[in-house]
Amino acid sequence: MSASKDIGLKNWNSGYLNRRHEKPVHGDWLEKYLPTLMRARGPVLDLGCGAGGNSLLLSDKGCSPVCADFAIEALRSVRLRGGEMPCVLLDMRDGIPFKEETFDFIVADLSLHYFTAETTCRIIDNIYETIAEGGTLLCRVNSMKDTNFGAGAGEEIEHHYYFMDMGKDKGTHKRFFDYDDILNFFKQWHEVACNENETMRRGVVKRVWEIACRKPASTTLDGIEKSLRKS
Repeated sequence: MSASKDIGLKNWNSGYLNRRHEKPVHGDWLEKYLPTLMRARGPVLDLGCGAGGNSLLLSDKGCSPVCADFAIEALRSVRLRGGEMPCVLLDMRDGIPFKEETFDFIVADLSLHYFTAETTCRIIDNIYETIAEGGTLLCRVNSMKDTNFGAGAGEEIEHHYYFMDMGKDKGTHKRFFDYDDILNFFKQWHEVACNENETMRRGVVKRVWEIACRKPASTTLDGIEKSLRKS
């Protein structure tokens, strides 16, 4: 394990352990997609689930989430509140260990923006392979306008990818996206709908891109796009 990778994992585990008894939050971004998510023919993969806020929402609404994260303390937090929801310890940099076309829906909330361009492309390719034809990826990623959370700070290692050299993220890496980045990284998807939004993160305004993209099939993204336009 690289030094940066080891520092990142240590920081995430420490954070989840320290917040073990805090109620996980999901925000309201996913709620507008629930009517569509509830039509999933099988489980919904929550990739980079963290403490499980989105998974708990999905479970409460009748979906069957599979919780996946690389931090064992995150999954322990999920187990503390989520009972029997399946949990998978995985590092998406090493691949996504499910059969091709396993899921109709994959949710990746603020979990795809920590990697080099090469690794980001590989992860998105793996998601594409894991999702069923006509299936949808719903995700949020850092915006280049997200200055409260480090956009433009630190040392730029490659385009929009920074080594964070101060604050609680010191020693780790973060990627920030603009519209052109989204078009580039998600270019293999049949349809991509995106919107730049503000949300609150631990009492601080955070700027994110909300993205819905579909793997080609005979159906369309009309319902998803209508939901996105309501945000």
